[in-house]
Amino acid sequence: MLIEQIITQQFSENVWLVSDPQTRKGLIIDPGEHAAEIISKISEMNIQPLAILNTHAHPDHLAAAAEVQNYYDIPFYLHAKEKAVLKSAIPFGLVLGIRITRVPSQVIYLQDEEPLKIEPFEIRVIATPGHTPGSVCYLIADRLFSGDTLFRNSVGRVDFPGSSWQELKRSLEKLKNLPPATEVYPGHGMNTTIGQELSHNPYLKNGEWR
Repeated sequence: MLIEQIITQQFSENVWLVSDPQTRKGLIIDPGEHAAEIISKISEMNIQPLAILNTHAHPDHLAAAAEVQNYYDIPFYLHAKEKAVLKSAIPFGLVLGIRITRVPSQVIYLQDEEPLKIEPFEIRVIATPGHTPGSVCYLIADRLFSGDTLFRNSVGRVDFPGSSWQELKRSLEKLKNLPPATEVYPGHGMNTTIGQELSHNPYLKNGEWR
């Protein structure tokens, strides 16, 4: 499995392009801004995108999704509890200074812990509410795409409408049970591992909440 990163400018959001080197098929995770750059990178990689997977529907993770979806005519996956966040993405984007003219159509809404197979990828959908009500992480093999739930040495903000610190704590408990070698690809910042976060993240260190 190959993973390419695109970092958007305004909020330094990570767009992840996941591809299978044998079939040249791929997935797009959290397409924030700069649809043209995402499309150009996919062309450069010579891959066929099969779907867009969003960890949540905040504008910095969503702004390019409709344009990219329309260009490739592919489905857009989002947790069912994220419908209200998706509905508010355009006005919330204006508050953040992100212009979104439309949100994705052909939305496939996921349920908690729903197994997802998009050939050749087998994806475990881990419901991780807290940052938003419908936040999820996607586990593909031993790679965790954590959105704004877990960062290197930090966790997602919980001061947005619909955020919950108590929910986030419960979600992080789930992630702590993953193998320490699990690689983590967050929505912002540098990559890490579950083991690294158990040792150094003040919110997970030594299994205690700080």
